[in-house]
Amino acid sequence: IYSRSYALTTYPVMVAGVAVGNVAVPALSRLADEEGRRSRYFWRVFSLMALMSFPLTGFVAASADSLIRVALGPQWVDAIPVVRWMALFIPYYGLTAATTWLLMATGKTKTMFHWSLANAVVIATILIFSVPHGIVAVAAAYSLGTLLVRAPVFFRMAGSAAGISLRQFFR
Repeated sequence: IYSRSYALTTYPVMVAGVAVGNVAVPALSRLADEEGRRSRYFWRVFSLMALMSFPLTGFVAASADSLIRVALGPQWVDAIPVVRWMALFIPYYGLTAATTWLLMATGKTKTMFHWSLANAVVIATILIFSVPHGIVAVAAAYSLGTLLVRAPVFFRMAGSAAGISLRQFFR
């Protein structure tokens, strides 16, 4: 149930992200030495990912029942609350993708590595404490942990490396 819910929830933003990323990474790389232009382009890409991600969150959360029944069939109704919880982290995937593209384009791979280590610790902690309480608890804990811990830490680390304040990300 969890893997199907995760795939159903994240697939649209990942597909859109691949399309946008295929254009954004080379463009950001070409602008690596032009901070002003690179910054403006990054915020356009970031805004585009937000524009796709936030409405998708509302759609998936509101239509989880119909989405599950149509995409997976009535035997998957137990996935409905899982998908509703998972919908909350859709923007995280879209916005971190855009920010990761900036880090890649500016050669900040060390920051990406450090983020991966911190992220692994956070996810492992979430799973250790939520798994005993069932699949809906795992989805809730993962989503809330993403919003309350993973996102702020990522944007703080990435922002520091790229010269962007945490406030700028959430304006």
